[in-house]
Amino acid sequence: MSGSEPLAARVPALEPVPVEGCAICGAASNGRDRRRHRGDISGVRQYSALVEQHPHRSTAQQDGDQ
Repeated sequence: MSGSEPLAARVPALEPVPVEGCAICGAASNGRDRRRHRGDISGVRQYSALVEQHPHRSTAQQDGDQ
């Protein structure tokens, strides 16, 4: 990378972290890893969006369900 590129082009964006114990996050994280291994950046972004955007219940709601 050259020094003339904008900083945003040189620094990778941070990815959303999967929520521990969430099956959707886990599956999306695995899919993201497979896409990254294949060099499919668009797929990596799609799986990252899924990790970030799907809803999670609060801890209090989860504790009350038992």
